Amino acid sequence: MPRIVIDDALAPPPRQKTLRSHVHTALLPLRNGRPAVVSFAFLNLGMLLMVMGMVAADAMHPPAPVAPVAPIAPPRRPAVMKAARVDAAAAVTSRRRKAVKNMFRHAWKGYKEHAWGMDELIPGSAASAGSIQSFGGWGVTMVDALDTLILLGMKEEEREAREWLATMNYTRDYNSGETSVSVFETVIRHLGGLLGAYTLSPERAYLEKAVELADLLMPTFQPGERSFAAGSYDLAHQAIDTTDPCLADVGSKQLEFSYLSMLTGDPKYAQAANYFYEHVHNLNLDEPVRYSSIKGLYPTWFGGMKLAGDRLTFGGQADSFYEYLLKVYLLHGEQDPWLYALYEDAVDAALQHLVFKDVDDRTYVASLNGRSVEHHMDHLSCFLGAMFALGAGRDVELELAKNVTATCYAMYATSRSGLGAEDSSFSPKLPQPVEAGAYTEAPAPFRALDNKYILRPEAIEAIYYMWTLTGDPMYREWAWDMYLAIERYCKRDVGYTGVNDVDHPSAEDDTGRMESFFLAETVKYLYLTFTDENPVPFEDYVFNTEAHPFRRLPGGNVVQEIKRRHHRRAQ
Repeated sequence: MPRIVIDDALAPPPRQKTLRSHVHTALLPLRNGRPAVVSFAFLNLGMLLMVMGMVAADAMHPPAPVAPVAPIAPPRRPAVMKAARVDAAAAVTSRRRKAVKNMFRHAWKGYKEHAWGMDELIPGSAASAGSIQSFGGWGVTMVDALDTLILLGMKEEEREAREWLATMNYTRDYNSGETSVSVFETVIRHLGGLLGAYTLSPERAYLEKAVELADLLMPTFQPGERSFAAGSYDLAHQAIDTTDPCLADVGSKQLEFSYLSMLTGDPKYAQAANYFYEHVHNLNLDEPVRYSSIKGLYPTWFGGMKLAGDRLTFGGQADSFYEYLLKVYLLHGEQDPWLYALYEDAVDAALQHLVFKDVDDRTYVASLNGRSVEHHMDHLSCFLGAMFALGAGRDVELELAKNVTATCYAMYATSRSGLGAEDSSFSPKLPQPVEAGAYTEAPAPFRALDNKYILRPEAIEAIYYMWTLTGDPMYREWAWDMYLAIERYCKRDVGYTGVNDVDHPSAEDDTGRMESFFLAETVKYLYLTFTDENPVPFEDYVFNTEAHPFRRLPGGNVVQEIKRRHHRRAQ
């Protein structure tokens, strides 16, 4: 603990000598410069005689009245100590922020030296590290990490990445060995990364590249039966893949294309992507026509112009569709209330049909498959802690965000490594009804179903949102626990990698890949959690599902109201 130095002017007044101290002073003569040894009996007798003499003297000569003394101001030591505690906490936060930045530096150094211009790094030793082309061959890690470089103040590294980007052409320089790319992943990582970088550092090159890429993807929105249903796109033949996409594929492009229209003034991008929203909205206007039997929820798969299947979930293949209902509403300055109404319908459906408590009182969000409840929650679903917090129009939603975030932290804290598994199962307190007459059997207690950890960001994302909106220091401690686990088990001589078993992590059994979202999301959310002056406040920015910040249109007060309501409840 640091030594606290208190100024003499702030020290409490010296203690007055007591009667006992006078007696000891009188009865302990010095012998060779030291107090003599005196028997306790003699001390007690001398003390008694002195006290008797003082009492007699007081009786004969009563003391004169004493003038009132001005009250002594309370010592200022508590204030000084509080300031010292604040300073100490600030120092800890600063050290942790620097540690996270060093994590990013180590990962970026590995990518630069062993995978520059490639999609992703294969971590390992200096001799074994390599690269992989996984998302079109357009250097996805570099593009995905651009705005993180900017936020961390790594100007030289950003300049090098920007110079490389100027040499790359989206219409020409794709991986010839695999010409079909995921439209969803290309939009959230590449287009989102370019737009996020332009938001924080308005270099014209970023916006020009974003337009180049968006124009390349526009055929996926051409009028026709599959106008908003493209899951993947064959670049070599400019053909839409006929495989049926999932809900997240068709419902997670609207934020990026709407923002591009805002920046360029060209409405074609927003019009193309938002047609799907109009389709969903129009179907909901007609009460008997629904994609599912539960208002607010939509089946996972999409065939032609219709959603199909019986599975309803907020997890993988559906997650960012619900996230973007809220975020497009916020991006537009809260000017589209029908989008927020669709979002609130989804939250109401979750509260009624998908939110459960397990036997240890953990809150989790299950999935429905027909009339059966699937009592597990994947790591992807941890984004719900962030989403529920950001859109909390009611106290019940803020409480739900708090509880889901705590469960996601428990996924990490209960593993032997401190890393969170890809999927976990839960045992509900009691068999709970899905609807009248329908019940489900409880599975095994809370445990990992898929033990992998692939450097995912969703749990730290939820923690960052909760810290930002509530200011509760507990969330910073949780984030630090996650950092330490990643640093201990995922760091390699070159880069960082996932592990195949969070209970038995091994350098010989890792995933062998540093996902681009590790630098775009995981490290970014960790860094922002330990940043006191937030450079991208929720009042002014909204993150896409890959953590790329877009500047909101002015208007609306959803975020301010959430903060106000939380602090009112905390008092």
